[in-house]
Amino acid sequence: MSTGGEKAKGKAPHASQNSESLGESPSKMPKPGNPVAFWRSILSPPQSNQAGLDTDLAHLYMELLHDWAEPKDAVEAWGSGGKVRELTKALVQAILVSGQVLQDLKRGPMRGAQIKFACQGCNPSYEGGCCQSVTVPLPMIPLIHHANVLLSGALALLLWDSEELSEIQNEILSEILVEAPPGVNLPQFLQQSVVEGKPPVLPVLLGVVDNAQELAPKLALNALKLMSILVLRRPGPALQQMDELVLAEAIGRFSLYLLNLTRDPCKVKTWFGMSYVLDILPLLYFLGMMTRGKKAVAVIPNLVQILIAISEQLGSFNHDGEVDVPFPVEEFGCLRTAFPATMTVHAKRSATSRALLETHPASFTAACVVELLHWWEIQGVPVRSCSVDAFPSKEEAKRMTKKERNHSPSLDTRSSKAI
Repeated sequence: MSTGGEKAKGKAPHASQNSESLGESPSKMPKPGNPVAFWRSILSPPQSNQAGLDTDLAHLYMELLHDWAEPKDAVEAWGSGGKVRELTKALVQAILVSGQVLQDLKRGPMRGAQIKFACQGCNPSYEGGCCQSVTVPLPMIPLIHHANVLLSGALALLLWDSEELSEIQNEILSEILVEAPPGVNLPQFLQQSVVEGKPPVLPVLLGVVDNAQELAPKLALNALKLMSILVLRRPGPALQQMDELVLAEAIGRFSLYLLNLTRDPCKVKTWFGMSYVLDILPLLYFLGMMTRGKKAVAVIPNLVQILIAISEQLGSFNHDGEVDVPFPVEEFGCLRTAFPATMTVHAKRSATSRALLETHPASFTAACVVELLHWWEIQGVPVRSCSVDAFPSKEEAKRMTKKERNHSPSLDTRSSKAI
């Protein structure tokens, strides 16, 4: 099997001095001595450019929140006195500022390159030892680090399946996604929100996706996950804020990244690619619900073709000769964070969906994409089966000019070796 790099050992890093020893088990994060104080510390942005154990651990602790925190910890950390508002205000501000930072980098010499941050948690999880890609090394950028940590923490909190946390979760959604009152002029309402320092979060998230998808893909992925959750939980306010064409364009560009992951010789990247495809499905269904969304999908170059190519690729996925196996978490520890953020949504559909997702993730993902495309076609979105020809043969690829290769949705001309 090709992994594209060194195998991860499945062990989380050692905890800080106020935590219990992790020992030999990779299955559980050690609980901080004061979990509430540790959790609330994410509100403060880092003040140093120096990356270290604490910065990397902040990501890991937020991504694996359910390993060490209990519902009572969440209630104490965020349950009263305007604490949820503190969290959502810090989150939106961090996303907004990080997008501006990335926009400046994008305009400079970094255009088109993926950054390899000194803080490993700011990089996609598969870059942390499982696989390596061509990247440009940079020190930790505190504002991007802070946005990633806050996004991971907010996602974990929103997806926690606990009755004790339903009030906090609803408050987070209400604070993040404010709905315009009936009869109010919508453009004026949104403009007034910006003036009051409460910018509509979905356009802000879309801006981050657009600016981060090449430079900092993990930040873009986290933003897309949060957008999916908001669309699932609050479709009404989401409809008010979302520009369907901008959303379709952003997903169309990002789908190239997902296609390259599912086709990568590194199997770990393929597993992450499956997860990310499942995470954007709510946004793709959301587009098909609206007249402007359907028109937007129809005019975005190659989006339907790329989705068909992804479903075909995953339909033939195998691991060491075995067709479609569960995520081998014991073999590749970084896959602990590969399970889709929308997993609880799929699990609630039926026990069968949950079982298929856990035992046959590639087939399940391919089937979900085919189901989406069929639903799109019913809604009037043109879906053409001949677009499967997005994969050129080796002979065709050799004959293609450099310009044609750069515009081919199924070719990634970057090397998979580390610098």
